[in-house]
Amino acid sequence: MRQYLRHMQRILIGLLFTGLFHGTIQAQSRFAIHAYQNGMQHMRTSQWPEAMKDLQLAVKRSPDYSAAWLQLGHLHARLGQCNQGILAYAKAAESSPRAARFAQGKLSMTCGLYQEALKAYDAYLALPNLPEAFMKEAERQRRNAHFSVDAIKVAGNQVIEPLSDSVNRQDANYFPSVSGNGMAMTYTARNHQGEAQSHEDIWLATRKADSQWQSQRLKGFVNSGGNEGAATLSGDQSMIIFTACDRESGYGSCDLYLAKAIGRHRTDSTHAWSYVYGKPVNLGPGVNTAQWESQPSLAADGHSLFFIRAAKQGRGDANIWISYWDGKTFAKAQPLGSQINTPYAESTPFMHADGKSLFFASEGHIGMGNLDLFKSVLQADGSWGEVVNLGSPINGPEDDFGMAVNPNGAIAYMSRGKLGHETSTSQGAIAIHRFELPASLVASPVHWVVIHAMDAQSREPLPQATWTLYQHDGFSYNASSAHLGASFEISLPSSAFMGLNVMAQGYNLASLQFDMPDHLDFDVIHDSVFLDPLVESSHFILENILFAHDESTLLSSSIEEIDHVADWLRANPQVIIRLEGHTDNVGSHAYNVTLSQSRADVVKKALVQRGIAANRLMSEGFAENQPLESNETADGRSKNRRTEIFILSTANDR
Repeated sequence: MRQYLRHMQRILIGLLFTGLFHGTIQAQSRFAIHAYQNGMQHMRTSQWPEAMKDLQLAVKRSPDYSAAWLQLGHLHARLGQCNQGILAYAKAAESSPRAARFAQGKLSMTCGLYQEALKAYDAYLALPNLPEAFMKEAERQRRNAHFSVDAIKVAGNQVIEPLSDSVNRQDANYFPSVSGNGMAMTYTARNHQGEAQSHEDIWLATRKADSQWQSQRLKGFVNSGGNEGAATLSGDQSMIIFTACDRESGYGSCDLYLAKAIGRHRTDSTHAWSYVYGKPVNLGPGVNTAQWESQPSLAADGHSLFFIRAAKQGRGDANIWISYWDGKTFAKAQPLGSQINTPYAESTPFMHADGKSLFFASEGHIGMGNLDLFKSVLQADGSWGEVVNLGSPINGPEDDFGMAVNPNGAIAYMSRGKLGHETSTSQGAIAIHRFELPASLVASPVHWVVIHAMDAQSREPLPQATWTLYQHDGFSYNASSAHLGASFEISLPSSAFMGLNVMAQGYNLASLQFDMPDHLDFDVIHDSVFLDPLVESSHFILENILFAHDESTLLSSSIEEIDHVADWLRANPQVIIRLEGHTDNVGSHAYNVTLSQSRADVVKKALVQRGIAANRLMSEGFAENQPLESNETADGRSKNRRTEIFILSTANDR
C-alpha cells in the first residue's frame, strides 16, 4: 500500500549512491549539522513533527544547506504538503539539481501540478551525464505530465462523490465489490490509529431504498485477528473470495481464500439480505504460491478468477494473473499478456458482468500520476483490446484504484486517496467514491436475473431444484451455467437468446425459452418457475427442442435439452412418457403426420442413445390436430410447432 514512498526511496537512494546528489554537510555550521542529523534520526523513526522542527532549524541556520532542504522536501511530500515540498526541492536544486529536480517532478505529479512537473523534468533532463535508468524514468514521467495536461483540457463532467460516513468510517476504505443485484457491497477497511487497530478487515454494506448505504464488519469466519481484505463477491453472494495474510494454511505471505455462505438474515436498516460466511479454504497451488497473491475479481460466470501476484507486497512488479475453474478447482494461473501488464505495478483488476470489460489500475500505462484506472475489452480471438485511460476527472493526481461497476455498465465505484500518507480526513485518507461512467467507457449492459423454483400447487420453494441455463443463437450451443437450490441468480447480456431447464425429483421438467430485451428501465429481473408434480396425463412442452426448417433434423442447440430430458428421466426412473410431435397447418395433413411422427421418433432415438430404455418411451405424431394458438399468424404457427412430453405412467415397476 505504500508503493509511492518505497518507489521514491529506491530512486533517491539510487541517486545518492550514483553520485547524483552533491549537496553535502561541508561548509555548514556545526549547529545546522547537528539539527540535520537529529532530523534524519526522527525521520527514520517516523517522528514527523520532531523531524520537521529539526530540519527547519537546519535550513534556518544554513540557508544553503541543500541536503537539509532535500530531506525537508521529502518530509513535506510524505505529509502531503505539496507547495512546501516543491519550494524545499527548489531550494535544494540551487546546489544539487539532480536529486532535487527529479524529486520535485515526482511530487508535482503527485500533487496534480502538471505544468510544474514538466518544468522540473525538463530541467532534470537538461543536466549532463545522467544515468540511463533515471533518464528513462524522467522521460516516462514527462510523458505522463503531457498526457495529464491534455486530459484536463478535455475532462468530462462526471461527479465523483464519496460514499457516506457509514461506509467511509475508517481511515482507509478501499477495494469495493458489488453484488449482482447492486444491493450489497464488500470492502476493506483499516484504521491507522494505534497498533491494535492497524489490521485490515472486510466490511459489508447494504443499500437502502433511498440508495444510502449501511455497513458493518462482515460476520462469520472470514475476519480474524490478522489481515483480511481485497474481497470479491459472487453475484448471488453465495461465496466470497478474499485475501488473507500469514495464515498457517498459506503458501506465502498473502494468499487467496474462498468461503461459502452458511446463512443469511435481513438487516434491520436496509431489509437487504446480509450473508454469513463459513470457514475459509485456501484456493490451492493453482492460484497461491510462495509469492504475494491478492485483489481477486471473480467473473460473473464463476469460471474466471483475476488477481494480482507480486514477488513481495509493495514491490513494483505486481501484475494481473488469471485462473480458470476446471470443474473441480482453479487451474494453474497464467499472467495476462503485455498488452495489460507492464514492467511497473498493476493492481485491482475487475471483470465486469459482461464477461469482456476489464477495468484495472496501473502505474505503468500512461496516466496522471501514481495509480490510474484503465479499461480494456476482451476480443473475440482472446486478445485484449486497446488499454484506455479513463481520463479526468475519474483519474487524477491521487491513487485511483479498486474499481467496481454495476451490471448496468454505467454506475461505478472506486477507491481514491494517497496510499502511504499518514494524514486523514473526516472520511478517511482513502475513501470509496461513486460516479457514472461516460458513454464512451460504459461496459456492455447486462441484467441481473433472479429466478425462483416453486411447487405449482403449494407455491413452496423447491430447494432440491437443479438449474441449467444456456445461451444459443437458435442454431448452435454456446455456454452453460449450472446451479442447485430454490433460486438461481446470474447476469445475462441484453438481447441474449436463452434456454432454461429446471428439474426436481418428483416433478415435471420445466423447459423454458426467452429472449433478453435490448433495454430495461431496471437492472434486476425477478421471475418464478412453477414445477408441476409428476402425475399421469400431465404434459409439458420442450421449448428448446428445435428442428431444421421443414425437416426432422435436430439443430445442435437442441442437444443440451436432450441431455437434460435424459437426466430427468434417470432421476425419475418410474416414469413412462410419450414424445409427441406437433406441426402448424402449413402443408397437407398427410405430410404433417409424417413430419410430426418423424420428429418425435428422432427425439426418442436421441434419448435411447443416452441410455434411456426404449420401453419407457413412446412416440406419436399429431400433425396440426392439436394447435395451441391460431395458425393465422406467424407467431401462432411458431408456437404450434412443438415437441411435448405426455406422462403415461408414474408407477413403472418393470
